[in-house]
This record gives sequence, C-alpha cells and structure tokens, in this order.
Amino acid sequence: MPAAAFRAMGRADLVERLRRRNLRWPDHNIATAPYMTRLFSSAEKRELWPTAPELLCDSDDLVRGYYERAPTRDPLHQVLYAYCQDWLVEDLLMKADKMTMATSIELRVPFLDYRLVEWLASRPASAKIARDASGKLVTKYLLRRFCEGRVPPEVIERPKEGFANPLREWMAGDFGGSAGKLLMSRSSWVSSMFDRDVISRIAAERSRSEQQRGRLWLLYVLELWAQRWL
Repeated sequence: MPAAAFRAMGRADLVERLRRRNLRWPDHNIATAPYMTRLFSSAEKRELWPTAPELLCDSDDLVRGYYERAPTRDPLHQVLYAYCQDWLVEDLLMKADKMTMATSIELRVPFLDYRLVEWLASRPASAKIARDASGKLVTKYLLRRFCEGRVPPEVIERPKEGFANPLREWMAGDFGGSAGKLLMSRSSWVSSMFDRDVISRIAAERSRSEQQRGRLWLLYVLELWAQRWL
C-alpha cells in the first residue's frame, strides 16, 4: 500500500527506498553497495567533467560488483570482503601505511600476515561482534583477544582512534576560501579540465554543505597533485 501511494504521488525515489528497506540484508548490501565515501555520483561526475571519456564506469556498480562476487551471503562478511578488495588496498595501505613506513613505523601491515588474516576470515560473524558489560560494542574484538599476552593491556583496551583530518573547520573557514580561489584561478589545472560553473558552485556552498566541503577538498588535493606532477 505505501508503494502504491508513493507511485501515485510520483515519488519514485520513495518507492525505491521502500523496496530496499524490505530486502534481506545480503541483498540489501548488493542493492545499496555500502562504502566509506560517496561524494560524487556518476551523474555528478559527468556534470563536473562533461568531456570525460565514455569508458568511465559507474563507481557504484564497481563497488556493487564486490558484494555480488563475495563468496558468502553473510552480510558482515560481504562488507569485510568488499572493503578488503577495495578500501584497504586503494586507500588505507596506499596512503597511511606508505606514510608511516616512510618514517620506519609499522601501522597496519603486521596485522595482515596471511595466517592471521585467514584465521580471522574463517571465524563466524557471531564471533566478531561482542559487547562489554554495559552493552557497548567492542571494536576489533577478535584482534584484541588475539593480542592478549602479546601486547600491553593499556594498548589493547584503549578505544579505536582513526586519523581523521579537521576537514569541516578547514573547508568552512578561510582555508576553504583560499582553496576555492586557487581552483578558480587562470593557472588552475582543475578548472581547465572540469566545468568551472560546477567548481564555483561547490566552493560557494562549502559553508553550509558537508558534502560540498568534501568535494572541495578532493578537488583541492587533485590541483596540488597536478601542479606537482603534470
């Protein structure tokens, strides 16, 4: 009945959202392709780069393919498989681990010993999720158990902490304004390749849109890379 009502209202987006909500979890992963970042849809990329070659694939379809090829129907293991195939090698190892190893610090690589990875991958999903006495989720439960007796307790018991940058403050403030000016300058490689009106809109909306701040940051980093290497 809700689907029929949404169709009568002409709200195809709500019909699709309702359909996905009613999917089983394994099918939901394939339909929605959960991922760490999703700042540009393929249509928005095309708007930004209207002269892009036609061979560019839909990024959502690329991620969805990992879920479809996952050798399991367990929803947690589907996500872990997809992230190991893409996010781990294309982001984490490529960025953070290269930077730490350049300063003689081992970050993630010691935990990727194939024997440890294979053992963890073979454990059931129910063994990978645990809660403490207060009901709070314990992150990296099996890894913490594995490290008991090998790593000091104060290391094992401390909360997970990432390496997030203060993107909101950077892009919403003066730094974001400077980034926008650089991208719109005559010497900008990014503005010579992409649609200047779209870049200008992204820069103008950065103060009120989290997504636009992320997009501005991506374009700014791309500009710095182009100035260094092209």
